[in-house]
Amino acid sequence: MTIYIYKLCCKNPDIKEIYIGFTSRPLYKAFYDHKQIYNNPKHKKYNDTLYKFIRNNGTINNWDIVEVERYDKDLSIQEKNKYKNMWIENLHATLHIYNYDCEEQKKKNEKTEINKKSRKEYMKEYQNQLILCESCGEHIKRNYKYKHNKICKGNK
Repeated sequence: MTIYIYKLCCKNPDIKEIYIGFTSRPLYKAFYDHKQIYNNPKHKKYNDTLYKFIRNNGTINNWDIVEVERYDKDLSIQEKNKYKNMWIENLHATLHIYNYDCEEQKKKNEKTEINKKSRKEYMKEYQNQLILCESCGEHIKRNYKYKHNKICKGNK
């Protein structure tokens, strides 16, 4: 998979502010997505720093998307953000709400993984609980209830 690091920059040479982004899609599609957000007041990112700046300085049609770097390999979200942050610093990009903190993302991913494990363990315990069959009085595991009921009711 190819990952593109790109910059959005104004065609007006007096405007030096730029935005750095990344995508695995063709750049024209990424630019189309930015246009959709720019034009849609109902979009949650409509009032982000980037789109406010563009609206205050003409229109999105005065902006270009330019490839900065290309990676011909699959990158984790942490790696993508690391490269993006590097380019934000190198090119002095100012149209970001914040720099993407790889450590924060890592903590978030770890927390999600812990929650998945906890849920899995809970489900395993839940499925292995013994319950009482109302028809025959036998104790069965919860995950065999449906199968047991078919057999139990079939013996009546």
